[in-house]
Amino acid sequence: MIIHDKELPVITNILYQIFSPHGKLKKIDRFQTMSDFHDQVNFDSRKDAVNGFYKLQSRQAYEGCHD
Repeated sequence: MIIHDKELPVITNILYQIFSPHGKLKKIDRFQTMSDFHDQVNFDSRKDAVNGFYKLQSRQAYEGCHD
């Protein structure tokens, strides 16, 4: 999932709301490269990761989230 609108804040709480309905999360990491911020979401199992991948394709990042 890519968030194209750089004006929207991406916080761990929002990422948890987006990904947790699709499986148990192991951890969420945030890091920055020279030009961008990145988030890495690790699911507890491969099955949960595959499920999340398919369910979240083409989804608007903030759809159904509450800050």
